[in-house]
Amino acid sequence: MPDEAAKGYIFATIFTLANKLQVIGDRFDPNVTIKQWLFLVGLSTCKEPPMVSEVADLIGYSRQNAKRIALMLEQTGF
Repeated sequence: MPDEAAKGYIFATIFTLANKLQVIGDRFDPNVTIKQWLFLVGLSTCKEPPMVSEVADLIGYSRQNAKRIALMLEQTGF
């Protein structure tokens, strides 16, 4: 089992990679962020119109964060 320093390094590396992926993803489309895109993907996988909390659970967001994203998408016409 890795020691604490190795665990910290692994965590920091994964976290840094996630941040870099988000920055790259946000550049794909100026109209939607990568987090909004993931919300829309989660929404599109549901057969019936879901509750925000259902989409949040599906994509691993908190309900509050999913609600905020849903409101932003609604305000921009999605």
